Amino acid sequence: MKIPLLKLPAKKMKVLQKSELKRLQALAEINPNIDQQEIDHLRDETGDMQHFLNSTHIRLDKLRVAVVTGNKIGELSWNLSNELFILISEFTSCCSQ
Repeated sequence: MKIPLLKLPAKKMKVLQKSELKRLQALAEINPNIDQQEIDHLRDETGDMQHFLNSTHIRLDKLRVAVVTGNKIGELSWNLSNELFILISEFTSCCSQ
């Protein structure tokens, strides 16, 4: 499943690479020093980038919560190496004081 957060970078990458491919192909028509190998390399590079974007995973490492009660503002934060249940328990006990 593709993560919606990564759709924009993937789309931007495709647009930029497609533009560069068109530029390189047009240049190759008038410049004999641009060979097919360079164009193929750009296509391979685009495929590699697409693969890496598709296999990217996003991980939440920290949870930060601001608690506002009356005139007091508190900030709670946890590293998410513990289970979520423990975090909720700590948050509940902290806020009930």
